[in-house]
Amino acid sequence: MSGPQIKSIVLSDCRVDLEREVVERSEDVQRLTTLEARLLGFLAAHMGRSVSQAELLEGVWGYSIDSMSRTVYTTIRRLRRKVERDPNVPDHVLTMHGEGYRLVGADLENVIGTTVRAPSGALPRALSSFIGREALVERIVNTLDRSPLVTLTGPGGVGKTRLALAVAHQMAEEGRLVVWVELADAREPEEVPLRLAEALGVVLTGPLVMAPIGHALSMSGELMVAIDNAEHLVSAVGQCIGEAYGLAPSTRWLVTSQTALDVVGETRLVVPPLPPQEAVRLLQERAQERGGAMTGVEDENAVHQIAQRLDHLPLALELAAARLPLLGAPELLTRLGDTLDL
Repeated sequence: MSGPQIKSIVLSDCRVDLEREVVERSEDVQRLTTLEARLLGFLAAHMGRSVSQAELLEGVWGYSIDSMSRTVYTTIRRLRRKVERDPNVPDHVLTMHGEGYRLVGADLENVIGTTVRAPSGALPRALSSFIGREALVERIVNTLDRSPLVTLTGPGGVGKTRLALAVAHQMAEEGRLVVWVELADAREPEEVPLRLAEALGVVLTGPLVMAPIGHALSMSGELMVAIDNAEHLVSAVGQCIGEAYGLAPSTRWLVTSQTALDVVGETRLVVPPLPPQEAVRLLQERAQERGGAMTGVEDENAVHQIAQRLDHLPLALELAAARLPLLGAPELLTRLGDTLDL
């Protein structure tokens, strides 16, 4: 079995060197047993989530024994005596009744298996102007100041991605670090943390995944991570963010998905279709960008009816705008009666 994957941990009043297996507190140095060091290292590698007794027995001791055994409890109790200020009221190695044990409030140092390079999760460049929803952008930005996670939900074509991109660019303009993670072409749950690591510039060279990612997140200060198109990997995204809460509590998350993640701390915001006037403006401006000129009352009435027929959905309006220069508004409205042909 391999040794601890995290070299050192800083707690409230001490520093634990897992390689040397010692607890350093001011001038005092206290030794850990190898099992105690492995146990603390295993909890650190999964910091922020509860680790069951079965997981600890398998990951630290390397085998499973009777579930009624007090082996884990005894080792936890000895460990607390060495690393907690008050072992009877622990600050860091917590018992989660019915779940197992959890390490909280620790700073991880020298995480093995992590190489940080320039982040690749740069914000995509907006290829067109953002029309409408300015008040909604402000609302989302303000919500992210209070909530660790905002999930933008709604059907395909309602404009979740474009809205999230507008929020991300505004936060970046305000001086915040923003990372963009695209999941549209991801297929397996295991790809979610790998995409996140790539966006953060973390090269995973060891067996750990979330510990190095959490370390990178915690070192990034006021960071906002935007995850786009999460609907087909909702469970994996939710688990990844849930584990990251304990590793980097200051990180903010913005997710687009057709369904909510059902994660603690999640604020769900259903993205509505555009208001009628904004839908008409989007259709007109996009058509004009493509050389379509709309003049006269007949064109104006047709444009309003087209926007209404398309339920004010941004994607449908964009597609319609591409055809306006060729067909004209009245003819396009007529052809909307046969949407399959169009």
